Amino acid sequence: MQVWKKWKTMAAIMLALCFLGGHWTESATAETIEMSGQPPAGLIGLYTFEDVTGGTVPDDAPAAPDAELTARPDGAGFGDADLFGSSPMGNRLGSSGRVFEPTAGSNDFAFWLDKSAIASSPDWSVLMWVNRADLDNLDFLFYVGTSDGFSGWSAETYVLGDSSGRLVAENYRTEALDSRDMYIEAGQMTARQWHQVGMVREGTSFSLFLDGDLLGTDAETDINSLDVVDNSVIVFGGLKQIYNESRRSRMLDGLLDQIEIYNVALSESEIRDRYEVMAVPEPSTFFLLCAGTLAMLACARRRSRL
Repeated sequence: MQVWKKWKTMAAIMLALCFLGGHWTESATAETIEMSGQPPAGLIGLYTFEDVTGGTVPDDAPAAPDAELTARPDGAGFGDADLFGSSPMGNRLGSSGRVFEPTAGSNDFAFWLDKSAIASSPDWSVLMWVNRADLDNLDFLFYVGTSDGFSGWSAETYVLGDSSGRLVAENYRTEALDSRDMYIEAGQMTARQWHQVGMVREGTSFSLFLDGDLLGTDAETDINSLDVVDNSVIVFGGLKQIYNESRRSRMLDGLLDQIEIYNVALSESEIRDRYEVMAVPEPSTFFLLCAGTLAMLACARRRSRL
């Protein structure tokens, strides 16, 4: 009988932990994503896709000036973060940006950020959450370039997901194909699953991250940065031209959320911490703990009767 009382006490404690754990998970998914800890210093742009007015996404970063993100009418809109399947992370994100293949050969696609609206910085970092609907085509996730950004092909930097699920970053110094001075291809993305993509420019180096892990660094590249005067626009979910059908298929078919822009180069540990504080743990861990506790309780009860 004494053993049974001890087991009951232990089981009560474990069940209480299960309840608190489940309550924590439910509360975490109910909170908006910006409540997930304080971001590192240097945050100048934050887009959570909540409280959207018309086709404009407000800048929630405390730093001034505000730089709104614009959803272009032919290839961008808004949707539930669980559009491709329910998940704790999707539940937490709430509303997201929706990018899809445009139906017309115009440049009204993806989400645009006016370059002149944000402060120039030689070093910068961008973090963004991405959910690809499928891996059928190339999905361009981020673009920054020179010239006017759209009417001609010139120096450009972009990050994309390829048809094998790999994450790719490229940089071209000029419009010539042989001017590419950076190519990073690594990692593995899964369709219909939220991933965090990170980019860091520090001096002459560019680093690429996926889900908090460093995929690769190019130490010497003439990167087109946020401080280049002629950069007129930054594109999330696309590249700069879609004048024909083959280019239109390269728009992201998927969702974007929690875009963060920093005017500093974040460290590996800061990016890893940012990923971990954002990601929502699966509730199955708590359910398994509870099930195990109940099984132990039943076993102990049975032994006390022998």
